Amino acid sequence: MNLKKPHPFSLLKAAEGFGSFGCALYVGDSMEDGIMVRKARKVDSCFLFAGVYLHTGPREVVLDAFLKSECDLVMPSVNELPIALEEVRRRKD
Repeated sequence: MNLKKPHPFSLLKAAEGFGSFGCALYVGDSMEDGIMVRKARKVDSCFLFAGVYLHTGPREVVLDAFLKSECDLVMPSVNELPIALEEVRRRKD
């Protein structure tokens, strides 16, 4: 059995180390990452996926693929993550 991405084994195994948690955000730069998270959701719905596209292949192609696959969050790079999380926290309150 091939356990490489997009197989969710590694993600699910890593998540076990956190014990009980409400939600986990996986940040990746490829559609394989997004597919892996989608497969992991079939086991546990707590996983979210943020696709980053600035430093990956043809940016427009990757961005378009992320948008069409309905990622939970799409941003140019991980540098925008604190801003996005702060916005989520602000709206939650």
